[in-house]
Amino acid sequence: MKVFITWAFAIALLSLVLFSTSAAPPTTPFPEFCGTMHYWERTPEGAAFKARMDLTGACPTNGPCDASGTRDGKIPSSATPFKIIPVRFQIFANNDGSNVAGTSTEISNQMALLNLDYASSRIYFVYTARTNNSTLYRNCPSNSEPAMMAAFAESPASQINVFVTAYAAFNNCGIATFPWQNSSLTSTGGMMLQDFSMAPARFGATGSFIECFSHEMGHMLGLWHTFRGVTEVAGLSPPALCCRR
Repeated sequence: MKVFITWAFAIALLSLVLFSTSAAPPTTPFPEFCGTMHYWERTPEGAAFKARMDLTGACPTNGPCDASGTRDGKIPSSATPFKIIPVRFQIFANNDGSNVAGTSTEISNQMALLNLDYASSRIYFVYTARTNNSTLYRNCPSNSEPAMMAAFAESPASQINVFVTAYAAFNNCGIATFPWQNSSLTSTGGMMLQDFSMAPARFGATGSFIECFSHEMGHMLGLWHTFRGVTEVAGLSPPALCCRR
């Protein structure tokens, strides 16, 4: 669902210090624990974005929701009606129903936090959930994420599917689909959320990944990281590479 949210909230939400623990999950080869940008760069659209960036030395925009004029014109007030966004959790468990990636209480807690985070932007999320008994996808094998999403997505054009399991291919907290991606409203769009992000207390990651769901939802709605476009980032050459972060 392609929805605009406020610039002020972008600053507030995506400036989160999410990853400040030495808990077991994760140890990652990526320089960030949010995997959205890295995953996107593997797509043809992300590769084209990088080519434009390298050619122009500037941060390209990606459709209306990435345009500052459109964004700033949508800043809500306290009188702005809430936008309602439906979320469908795809919770994975083993074939026998054991080792569920998220309980009803854990899902409810994450949704309460999500709605608290987005209240000032006049966005409210409603949800339903389904448990998928599949030992294969309870620890999703490397490079099988699109097949898993295609097999289990429900009504992707009208709700955000959130696939909660353990992902063997990446050790970050989650990956989202940007709304300008061709796959955003298809069965291979949505959000991939690690089980330790859904249930940080149960998986030993308390205080580290509790806000990952809200963070990745920002990407689903068209937000970059707040430091995108900043040139004062040490160790990047050329400086415009920070567009990709």
